[in-house]
Amino acid sequence: MDVPLHERYLTLTDVAGTLTVEQDGATLDLEGLWQDSACNARLRLGGTITEDTVPSDIAFDLELEAKGFTIPRSDPSLAPAESRLIASLPKLAKFYRHYDPHGKIDLSISISKGDGSDAPIVFDRALIEAKGADVSHHKFPYRINNLRGTVEIGPDGVNIMGLTGTHGEGWMVANGWTGGRSGPVPADITIYGYDIPLDGDRCMFTSMSAAPSCHVGLVRSARRCRH
Repeated sequence: MDVPLHERYLTLTDVAGTLTVEQDGATLDLEGLWQDSACNARLRLGGTITEDTVPSDIAFDLELEAKGFTIPRSDPSLAPAESRLIASLPKLAKFYRHYDPHGKIDLSISISKGDGSDAPIVFDRALIEAKGADVSHHKFPYRINNLRGTVEIGPDGVNIMGLTGTHGEGWMVANGWTGGRSGPVPADITIYGYDIPLDGDRCMFTSMSAAPSCHVGLVRSARRCRH
């Protein structure tokens, strides 16, 4: 499906760059703005190209870096172009389902596609540096604000490296890994919480919902081995 230009999310403005054409393909190096964030991109085009080739037939590798980038929204009613991009990349869509991210980050991503119109677009890798963003893991019902740290998404899963943030007057830190291509998802994630308010809306167990408000230290660990 062709998407009108004004509805496309992957659109660069104020662009400068170079195009290098070789026998086996072409490379486009660009600098510009992506959603008002400073961005560098390298697009390599390859595969068999004839007079009958259409854009969807062409193989490509895209590497993109953006600084101070606002995380795209996954709600199609609020941001259809952004949600369409997320839905088209299964690994990214899974990350959104598990972490529900918002806010600003530094981002480095690699996306590729093989030769032919039937070849899928593959989300190869992403390196995310949180710059005050917020997330909430689907198995840990405390949204972490003012997030700092690193998340790497790759073929083997998601690495969480020294993510720190706040919840109310308390603070949290998360480290670990989760991934796997099939079957039970292997994981080893530990989330520590310090001075976290336990209230009726955000308690970890439903039996605690009637308990009086208090501040506690929490540890949540999820560990599941490979099969």
